[in-house]
Amino acid sequence: MFMSGLAQMNQMPPIQSGEFTHKVRILVSLRKHYGSLEEYKKMMLVVPSTDKIYSLKRVIEREFLDLFPNEQPYVVAKLEDLNGFSLSNGSNIGDFIQSGQVIIAQPEPLGDPSFSKVAGMEKLPELHGGSNPLELVGMLRNLQKNMLSKLAINSDKTKLHSPTELREILEVIMPLGFTLVREDVQNLALILAKCIRTFDQARVFDRHPHLASLVTPLCSFWLSHPGFEDELYIIQSVIELLDLLVYSEAVWKQIKSSSVMTQLVRIQQRQ
Repeated sequence: MFMSGLAQMNQMPPIQSGEFTHKVRILVSLRKHYGSLEEYKKMMLVVPSTDKIYSLKRVIEREFLDLFPNEQPYVVAKLEDLNGFSLSNGSNIGDFIQSGQVIIAQPEPLGDPSFSKVAGMEKLPELHGGSNPLELVGMLRNLQKNMLSKLAINSDKTKLHSPTELREILEVIMPLGFTLVREDVQNLALILAKCIRTFDQARVFDRHPHLASLVTPLCSFWLSHPGFEDELYIIQSVIELLDLLVYSEAVWKQIKSSSVMTQLVRIQQRQ
């Protein structure tokens, strides 16, 4: 059925958006494993023909997150046409793809057991992101957004069975909070609220002082940055988190000597 509409799609005129922006419809077949013929998912995109191939890969990843939120992250290694020819990352989309054309997305072997062992030895998968820093940063940003969204969605279902699990998740997610991407900050605030629910969990910052040195500047950053002044959910989440964090001696000492108290007073006066 996916292929049966190809002829009809090819007969459709290209979409025009404005006088000079030419957009194309692209049918994407996502492979299950790198180099395999097994189709995993399908999607349809409309993108500017002047965008680069590497930006199309990032668009596919973002759409995958929106369309299939319960699936594992999908990171595109490379794009191919139906004849197996790889599309050059730095070329314009319109150089290779016509409106209604089918392309193949090959995934990075993240978490693929077939790529994790060589001759019985553990091996990290080799990524196909190339040497373009912007492409690699875009790949990282999409993956970060994907994982934070999943953690936020599943935070009610996830039970941290030990202080070690709590420490590990805090070590990983808190540095990601120093960002201006509002969706990421909202997800992080929700994850922290679910992780720190009790006085005993708040004392993880006493057992691991390096965590206290992260959470206090993070709360200060969220409260003070002008970009979050109107984000009531973020501000309320920080205030609720601080209500528990004051039971940590290490955090309380840092809060008293930081600008957090001043920022809270300013927020109260503004309201």
